[in-house]
Amino acid sequence: MKKIILILFFVTSLSFIIEIHSLTPEQDSLQSILDVNSKKDTVRVNTLNLLANEWISTDGLKAKEYAEEALELSGKLNFTKGKAESLNLIGYFFQLQSDFAEAIVFYQRSLKSYEAIEEKKSAADCLKYIGVMNYYLGNSPEALEYYQKALDKYNEIEYIIGTSACLNNIGIIHLNQSNYPQALDYFQRSLKIDEQLDDKRSIALSLVNLGNICNHQNEPYRAMEYFERSLKIFEEFQNHDGIAMCLNNIGISYQNIDEYSKSLEYFQRVLKLYEEFSDKNGIAVTTNNIGNLYFNIENNSLALEYYLRALEMNLKLKNLSNISMSYFNVGKSYLKSKEFSLALEYTFKSKDIAEKQNLQVFYRNDLLQLSQIYEAQHKYKKAFNYYVLYKEMYDELFNEENLKEITNLENKFEHEKEKQLIETEQLRKDAIAKASAKSQRTIRNFFIIGFVLMGLLVLVILRFFIQKRKVNRILFAQKKEIESKNQLLNKEIDDRTKAEENLKIGRERLSILNKILRHDLSNDFTVIKSAVNVFKLTSQETLLDEIRKRVETSLETINNYRKYEAFIDSNTALKEIELQEKLNEIFVEYPAVKFNLEGNCKVFADEALNSVFVNLFSNAKKHGKADEIKISISSERNSCKIKIANNGYQIPEIILDKIFDEGFCFGETGNTGIGLHIVKKTIERYDGKISVTENEPNNVVFEITLKQVMNL
Repeated sequence: MKKIILILFFVTSLSFIIEIHSLTPEQDSLQSILDVNSKKDTVRVNTLNLLANEWISTDGLKAKEYAEEALELSGKLNFTKGKAESLNLIGYFFQLQSDFAEAIVFYQRSLKSYEAIEEKKSAADCLKYIGVMNYYLGNSPEALEYYQKALDKYNEIEYIIGTSACLNNIGIIHLNQSNYPQALDYFQRSLKIDEQLDDKRSIALSLVNLGNICNHQNEPYRAMEYFERSLKIFEEFQNHDGIAMCLNNIGISYQNIDEYSKSLEYFQRVLKLYEEFSDKNGIAVTTNNIGNLYFNIENNSLALEYYLRALEMNLKLKNLSNISMSYFNVGKSYLKSKEFSLALEYTFKSKDIAEKQNLQVFYRNDLLQLSQIYEAQHKYKKAFNYYVLYKEMYDELFNEENLKEITNLENKFEHEKEKQLIETEQLRKDAIAKASAKSQRTIRNFFIIGFVLMGLLVLVILRFFIQKRKVNRILFAQKKEIESKNQLLNKEIDDRTKAEENLKIGRERLSILNKILRHDLSNDFTVIKSAVNVFKLTSQETLLDEIRKRVETSLETINNYRKYEAFIDSNTALKEIELQEKLNEIFVEYPAVKFNLEGNCKVFADEALNSVFVNLFSNAKKHGKADEIKISISSERNSCKIKIANNGYQIPEIILDKIFDEGFCFGETGNTGIGLHIVKKTIERYDGKISVTENEPNNVVFEITLKQVMNL
């Protein structure tokens, strides 16, 4: 049951971010504002909510009073936003009191109010909180449903912090249901976002998740590495929930490798933390884990004492998954003391909850424990039936017994093989002994004949070697001739292959550019044709403007097509190009842009490099509306790093990972955006890389890495 305890601790220690007005003044300042402004208006509602938020962590009842006053006043004023925030704060109060069912009621009401005023982010937050509360109550299906709804809303508004939190929470549900591949997938997706954001707190949570996966795969040492890394981050931010979670998981890992004294040390540290902050749920879980430890060291009386204490707390908290766990553990302890009727009573209670809540790990272990109880009572038929059910579930998830059986068969095969080799060797020795006795009789006869034949044999061998030497000379000459022909043939094949490859590359590049003509020019000229026809009938000036704009766009496309000629014809060998000189040549084409160039180095490239910079500068000016571009060039070992920063518009996050794709379209013009695809292909042909390293308003940075020409 070590794995089950690990899951339950992690689940019940699930943390999430309450993001309610983090930027608030000091409590006394807010109180002063409230005292001065006695007017019953929205300002007072907002001030009350801010005060509630300030007090919520230190004096929950006081915070609740402020929120309730704000709620009442919001209702009188028909102030929906104020009402939504008040309800949210009251829900959070009940959450901190571990009254999760009541918290759901207020979060639901808050959700309804936020949806009424189309506050999508706040509505998504409420959905997430409701999911967490359901999870605390052991209602995994409901929790999963709300997480998915929250995830959809976060994706809709592109709020990736919320997306990461939901992915993480969905992963925890799959972990608890033993869906390990799905759990790992969600955890890794969450971690990827967290690393992009450099959100250390969320990274720490993801590390904990990965550690739990390792524990489930019987890799406790690797799991502890993840927990220790996570612990350092939580300690850095003084996040007590996170610290407690990591300490408890480390304690469980030590328990998994039978280091019980170390395990108890960590559990006691955790219990002290939870008691300091009055975390009832955390106290219940840790109490259960200590009970588990005593059970493992054969102190059943102490184990039962802690199990019953944990059960009492979990029943008050109404956490179904933890209640199921506690029932199981109490039943386990009664089985140990041979109180079979009580063992059956508590194990069946655990099984009923686990089956209804789809807690597969719990349910599987309940089946095994029922089999063990009936076996101890000598009721072998019932014991066998429950064991079959358990084995079916176990084989679906792990199949460890099958692996053991295969290993045993392999060992048996190797043993039989070794035995057979020994027997074969003995038979060989017996045969040699028999043959030796017989040969002794005939050796004398063959010795005389052999002496006579020896002379003849020498003559035959001499003649053979003379003939062989002659043949070798002929073969050597033929070999040289064949090698010479093969060299010529291989060169011809290499040349042909290279030519075919160059032709293929050229065709691919022509195809790319032809797409520009087929798509961009076709679109523009279709619009021009339609506009001209309408203009003939209406003589609208706006249509003339549209025609003029489309013609200018088409001419620009044709002009760019000329610039891409180098890209088509760039099959020549790379040469040394000085970047500063090359860039200064291009700068003159953009008189409206202020350039700032620092650094210089030589790189291996060809004339197609010109199109790379032209594209980046043109996009910054045209699409980003940039009027200043800073370029810094630096050397790093045998590579050259080029950072191109412009003060234009931020690239929309929704398209950031697609801008280098062939055929990608964005915006009203519908142009292909093929230029950046060509840039990427050109850079890659130089064995280089290009990426966007910064993407903020007035600071978009492209970074290019190329091979540097080293001065010897």
